[in-house]
Amino acid sequence: QQSNKRNHVKNYLSTVRATVSNIENAPISLQSLLLENIFNTRPELVGRISKHYYQQILWDIHKIIGSFDLIGNPVNLVTNLGSGVHDFFYEPIHGFVSSPADFLDGIHKGSSSLAKNSVSGIFNTISELTGTLGRGVAHLTFDKEYMRQRHKDSSDVPKNPAEGFGKGMKEFGKGIYKGITGIVRTPYEETKDQGAVGLVKGTGKGLIGAVVKPTVGFVDIAIRTTQGVKNAASFQDIFARSRPPRAFGPDKSIQIYDVNKAIGQVILRGVHEGLYENDWYISHFFTRSPFGILIISNHNILYVDCTRSPYVQWESSLFAIEDVSELDYSVVVRYHKISTELGIISDRQKRESIVQFDFEDAQTSRLLYDQLSAIVQLIHRFELSQTDIVFSNRFIL
Repeated sequence: QQSNKRNHVKNYLSTVRATVSNIENAPISLQSLLLENIFNTRPELVGRISKHYYQQILWDIHKIIGSFDLIGNPVNLVTNLGSGVHDFFYEPIHGFVSSPADFLDGIHKGSSSLAKNSVSGIFNTISELTGTLGRGVAHLTFDKEYMRQRHKDSSDVPKNPAEGFGKGMKEFGKGIYKGITGIVRTPYEETKDQGAVGLVKGTGKGLIGAVVKPTVGFVDIAIRTTQGVKNAASFQDIFARSRPPRAFGPDKSIQIYDVNKAIGQVILRGVHEGLYENDWYISHFFTRSPFGILIISNHNILYVDCTRSPYVQWESSLFAIEDVSELDYSVVVRYHKISTELGIISDRQKRESIVQFDFEDAQTSRLLYDQLSAIVQLIHRFELSQTDIVFSNRFIL
């Protein structure tokens, strides 16, 4: 009972933290400290420096508090309105001292700046308030995967109101879908982990999610639309990646950038709604017709069908692979499937299966065969469990 109470308190504090802890564009300015002819011990010197910057932070504490999303970031609103009013008067005056044409141009610039900054500031405040509401309500689902995916989607910022409304409607649809499917999926997953207790907990979470997730999706329509209005009004540059992020192996070592590895990692972590996001990419191979990609991670091997939109057509744990063989331009994998009932696995529930992958050339099939063979031999030799598989791609390759 005490453990349950601690979990409830932890979840409550997590919700409060997620709601109030976001700070955006706080204009903090710390003045430099100049010390000359210093004759102090190290603790005294550290104390003087600490005291100086502590006082500087206290001086700007109102700016930090005013930048909380919980209250709509009023500092940002005042800053935008102040910039617009300043330009509204300054630009015409600056043009007046030059020429009548510059005066008219100054009126245009000042009026545009006032309108742009006013709209940007007001809609930014609305966006922050609705965003805080959405984050707080989303935590009521107690679904960590749902909240993780929602946080990931929030990084895709809309450029204009139409794009924002479209993204909001998409997330609203996701909320309805996840809410309905969660009524069955959540109790099933909780039952696998905790048995009868999990069934009760999962049923409660599923019913709550069926109401909360569509509600959060509806709030996301307002959030995304106001974000689009703000970005369109401020002409804010939306930066996009010029290349896929660097691929790191399980050993997390930094190696020379390889675009093929980077693409493989993006595909691995993007398919199946991020199911393999915690896997470390090792290698991938393009299969012959039908066109697809076979990806090996440090935990799984999966075949991604790319004939239309990428989706996982087949996957297996590396731990489940029994044997690998090579036939001309093909590789045959013998593995066992596992079916579960209430999270209990027996030998009778393991069913042996075979899958064959065809490639354009013998070199590709040979490379795949060598890698999988090395993995299988390592697992069988040391009797590794699923959680022990942390291969280094340098070891495999």
